[in-house]
Amino acid sequence: MNTAGDLYHGFPSLVDDVLAKSGQWFLRAGKDGKVYEWLTAPGTINGEKGVFEYIKNSAGSINHRLFNNFIPK
Repeated sequence: MNTAGDLYHGFPSLVDDVLAKSGQWFLRAGKDGKVYEWLTAPGTINGEKGVFEYIKNSAGSINHRLFNNFIPK
């Protein structure tokens, strides 16, 4: 995960443990048709509301983390 300069992917890792305990884990199929574990937790970055999203691969490693600030109206 190359995230230099990208706050939406490279937010501080110190929030990871907090979100893992307070967020919601669920299973979702990826675009490749395989099922992955996802974690979502509401939050803010620089006053902007959104949802932190993590995807865990089949090896048990987080291979995607994103602050999704798209909130449908």
